[in-house]
Amino acid sequence: VNTVGSGVYKFAHDRIQQAAYWMVPSGEERDKLRILIGKSLVELASQPEGKDWMLFVAADHLNSCTGHGQDDLSLSELNLVCGEKASKVAAFVPAALYLRLALKYIRKLGDNPWESHYDLSLRVYREITNIELCLGNFDSGIELGQQVINNAHTLEDKLPTYLSLAVAKGRQHRHAESLKLCQEALLRLRAIPHRMHFLHMVRDVHIVKRLLRRYSNNGILNLPLCQDMTKATVMDFLTEYSVRAYHCGDHLKFLESIVQKLRITFKYGLARGSAHAFACFGVHLLGPGNDPEGALRMAGLAREIMSRMERFSRPTNALTLLSIAYFIEAWSFPREHVMETLQQAHHTGMASGNIEMGFLNWALCNIFAQNSGYPLEPIERTGTELMQQLRLYHVDSVLAMMKETQLSVACLLGKRECDWDELEPTEMKNEKSETHSNIFGYLSRLELGVYFGNFEFACRMSALVQPQMKFDWSYVGICKEHFYSSLAFAGLARKTRKGKYFTKAVKYAKRLRYLCRTRGLNALHRCLLIEAEVLSFRCDSAPKLVEAYDKAISAANRVGYIQDAAFGSELAGTAMLAIGEDTRGYKYLNQSRDLWREYGACAKVKHLLQLHGRRLDISGRDTSETVGDPIFTSGDFSEPRKYLDFDLLSERSMKTDFHIISSEAAGSGKQEVWDKRDGNSEIPTTSSDPSADGVINWARQ
Repeated sequence: VNTVGSGVYKFAHDRIQQAAYWMVPSGEERDKLRILIGKSLVELASQPEGKDWMLFVAADHLNSCTGHGQDDLSLSELNLVCGEKASKVAAFVPAALYLRLALKYIRKLGDNPWESHYDLSLRVYREITNIELCLGNFDSGIELGQQVINNAHTLEDKLPTYLSLAVAKGRQHRHAESLKLCQEALLRLRAIPHRMHFLHMVRDVHIVKRLLRRYSNNGILNLPLCQDMTKATVMDFLTEYSVRAYHCGDHLKFLESIVQKLRITFKYGLARGSAHAFACFGVHLLGPGNDPEGALRMAGLAREIMSRMERFSRPTNALTLLSIAYFIEAWSFPREHVMETLQQAHHTGMASGNIEMGFLNWALCNIFAQNSGYPLEPIERTGTELMQQLRLYHVDSVLAMMKETQLSVACLLGKRECDWDELEPTEMKNEKSETHSNIFGYLSRLELGVYFGNFEFACRMSALVQPQMKFDWSYVGICKEHFYSSLAFAGLARKTRKGKYFTKAVKYAKRLRYLCRTRGLNALHRCLLIEAEVLSFRCDSAPKLVEAYDKAISAANRVGYIQDAAFGSELAGTAMLAIGEDTRGYKYLNQSRDLWREYGACAKVKHLLQLHGRRLDISGRDTSETVGDPIFTSGDFSEPRKYLDFDLLSERSMKTDFHIISSEAAGSGKQEVWDKRDGNSEIPTTSSDPSADGVINWARQ
């Protein structure tokens, strides 16, 4: 042995330690040695120089030697501490093992440990409820949580378990039940009124806007920290309340929760949910509030608050970053910035134990990348990996959404046939909990109907999604609805020669143009494309049409939206054929075929060949041809895609940041003994709509 300090020694090598250990006879004598080692490590861990790993090793030694006069109370306390420490670093499976042992020991203390050891029982039951629900063991978690609610003495003792149960129900895609549970808790806390009238909400929104005008950014950032623990708990419930209200499509309750959080922040100081409140109020200002500048201010404030309160706001940071990136910044910021923020939110959510929000950010990053021109194969590959993990961890709320978004990906890749009867959304549910999965399902079908020329089907999907879009203010959702709906009605107008469909197409085009002018220019190329398509109804001048379509295709190419450049080329080719410009039309169609092929949409390439196969060049040659002015070459189209960051989608980048295995493995009863020998790590872990005549003239200006 080597001397470490006065009276302290360590083995010179691990093998020496093992040899010495195995020299002790097995059975009672070795058990006594392990008990002695465990108790010594517990005592040493309580000293100033003690380390957390000592507690884990001590617990493993003592747990392996039942009997021999050990104290069940001290063992329960030790395993509880280990479980809490493992939970804090998101090592949920080891935490569950320790906490199950703590529960086992506390049940040995008497018939009703809630009476004899209330504080310890409350801590053990509350902590293991959280862990079981986090692992997806919902039956056992709900049963344990019900014991907390039945036996806890005060409302304050019950509230954390109420919150855990609400989160679990939301994760199971039972958003309405989760919303009701949060509402009941908030009513008991007198944090919200029993009945909220719309006029009362308008009054509260005006109060918050008045406060935001009164306080500068520095004034808000210099607000004191909230010291009222009851208000801090209310903020946590209001955060969950806002999430479930949004998923249920209840805008009044969503806005109610955000306004209440902001009023608490201004009155009592910054709390854990303050950053999220500012971010969500920014979402409201950008959507129904029609104040893009105010929305960007709220997003900036939310980021500053998160950075200043990192330790306190960590559990809600994933949700805050999601609101900022997906709903506000996506309109005007570069796509890689948005995806990096969603990636950061994914890691933050997983590391803090907020599994649902962590996976939701990964899913939205995949959806945003699909909308923003990333090739289909990596989108499909990472989507499949994500859905496997969602099934493993029982995150049904995000899984339902991903199933709908992957529908269009599979059909475009050619891995699923576009059977229109099968794609009819007859099985979609109408419950409030299904609002956003329905939205993604309708949008996927709308997209497929437009791409494959089934405009009647696409228009039906547009009619179905329109009433539900009042609950979705995201860049992806709104742009997809307006873009594809306009093209669907334009296609149907061309097919049926009915003016009412053309009027609807123009209506959607004007709406999208207005959004580009007020919220951001990331959708400008789509606006130009539908304006070019509308122009083709009124104009048969080839130079004017070529100019309009080329402007749209070039704009799509500059921002890297390859699928929009491909479809724009296809629409341009069709328009040229309609006015007798066959040579130029087939040049566009060849260009479209090559772009669809590069995007990975094999089904679209096949669809083009079926429609125009006799005149399309099937040799796969370069698209270096003059298509009006300018000239588009393969180099022109490949240049923007040199900067695609596929690491933002890869499994390596979006890996889970906590140590968790399936519920089957977690319940196997196998517990590894962590033998800490190096002491380096703390814990070992396995406005009004403008009425100008066209976007083309506006874009020139």
